[in-house]
Parts: sequence; structure tokens; C-alpha cells
Amino acid sequence: MKITRQTETELVVVDSCLWLAGFFFLVSLIFVYAALSHAQPRLFVPAGVMFLFGVPWLRRSTFTFDAAQRIVRYRVLRYWKTSAGALPFADISGIGSETSSAPRGGTIYRLAILTRERSIPMSDAYSGGRTYHEDLRLRIQKFVMGEVVSAAAKEAAITAPGAREATVRSLLSQGRKIDAIQMLRNDEDLDLTEATQRVDAMEKGMATKSAASPQS
Repeated sequence: MKITRQTETELVVVDSCLWLAGFFFLVSLIFVYAALSHAQPRLFVPAGVMFLFGVPWLRRSTFTFDAAQRIVRYRVLRYWKTSAGALPFADISGIGSETSSAPRGGTIYRLAILTRERSIPMSDAYSGGRTYHEDLRLRIQKFVMGEVVSAAAKEAAITAPGAREATVRSLLSQGRKIDAIQMLRNDEDLDLTEATQRVDAMEKGMATKSAASPQS
């Protein structure tokens, strides 16, 4: 994920794996050409394998933050399907950093647009680089929140301790309590007990609010 364009009125963030998909597809075509030109049908097998390796990397997400219209437009390609949408700046409470555990240990990250109701991941895949993701998160958040100081944004600043807490709530709503605890431990240098207590308290507060909602 990277910022591909930034002006006073526009910020474009792109996360793309298409180059990797293209590499596998190209190798697949080379095997197909060799199989046809040299009459070696067995080469169709590696061609098929390379093609299958390329399919999962057919992903591209583009988020265009338009300060002039105070809206973010997004277009997401996943495999063979494309989805698109838009979100007013006024609905954004912050830019969060979601975390997950790497297969070989450690923590990997991805950014998400936070609203009161949900979070919108800005990429499908998590990747390493805590400092890089934090710098990128702050640049995007500064662009958005610096352009819009609405009543909703002010209320969010009062009711929510910050983007990190909003991210924790988002993770809890997705049933990812372990990831929420790990994020607090990494970001605030907490021990396991303290991080767990913080997350338990937030989870309890969310449950209480949810139980009270039908009565209001």
C-alpha cells in the first residue's frame, strides 16, 4: 500500500498485487508456448499450476480522498469482481491500523477507514512494517481530519479516546479479540494482563450499549 498521488485537494492510496499476478500469468503463458511449439503436452501441467498461483493475487484497492467534495471514493478488485462505493468525510472517525499474527511469528498490519458502525479495510492482505503503516496512517488521517472538522468528528473525539480504541472496537465487533489484545500490547507496550483487562472493559461496554439499544 502506498500513496500514489497527493495534492491540496486529492489523496490517492493504492494497494495492488496485480504485478505478482501478472508474473505468474506470464510464466504460465511461457509454459503454454513451450508445450505447443515443442509438442510437449506435459508442460501444460506447470502452466496450469502457475496460472492458479496467479489468481489469488488478482487484487487491487484504490481509495481516492477528495477534499473538494469531502468524500472518499473506493474501488476494489478481488479476483474477477469489482466493487465500488463512496463515504463522506463527515462519517469518518479516523484511520485505524488493524493487526494480525504472522504465520512465523510477529505482527503484520493493514489500514482501515473507521466509522461509528464499521471499519472498511483498505487492503485485503496484512504486511509488515509497523513504522511505515503508522506513518501512512497519520498522513491519511491528517489529510481527512484536517479538511473536515464537523460536529460528528468533534463528538467522536470526545466519546472515543482515539483511533486506536476505535480500531479495538472494530476488531471486537469482528470477533478478533486476540488481535485486539495483541495490538494494544504492541502499540502501547503493555503486558498481557493489562492489555487483556483493557480489552475486556471495552468489550463489556460494547455489550452493555448493545443490550440497551433496543430499549432506547
